[in-house]
Amino acid sequence: MSQNSERARARDEAVAAHARWGECRGVLIAEIGEAEFASWVAGLSPLGDDGKVMRIACPSRFIRDHITDHHMDAMESILERKVELVICAAARVS
Repeated sequence: MSQNSERARARDEAVAAHARWGECRGVLIAEIGEAEFASWVAGLSPLGDDGKVMRIACPSRFIRDHITDHHMDAMESILERKVELVICAAARVS
């Protein structure tokens, strides 16, 4: 695969991830409430979506563990794919 086609694929995955994540956020707010969403989910951001797995940046292990324990099933159901939470310093809210 050429470097240009690899970049195009990555860009397409990022666009798809942002679109699906936007839809998911709205449904999650309705399901878990605004306070819970603001506390735990609002700081997440999509990294990519290959159609089978959506990779989402998470600001800390603590938040990742809470989401895994309490919201992962809902997220995967809404997104209709597996979710991989990736701890990423860039996702941290200042």
